[in-house]
Amino acid sequence: MLWELVGTVATLCILVSYVPQIVKSYRTRRMDDFSLMYISIISFGVFLWILYGAHAQDPIIMYSNIFILAMSLSLVGMKLYYSRRKMRLKI
Repeated sequence: MLWELVGTVATLCILVSYVPQIVKSYRTRRMDDFSLMYISIISFGVFLWILYGAHAQDPIIMYSNIFILAMSLSLVGMKLYYSRRKMRLKI
């Protein structure tokens, strides 16, 4: 029971850590200094954790990483969208 609480708190910390970046990126519509490679590798690692959680039949690992992957992919989407938008405005 204690370790389930530790896993839940760890997940909440990771999820909350994404919020400031997502909010800032949305407000400024800029992600120039944000590495697409970094967030892509993180997203792939989180996807692997989802697979591991499913294999281990551990719902905390599986479901928490699904939420983390959603946050990561939202950053990937914003990076791609704002980068393309910036390129169109330059032309």
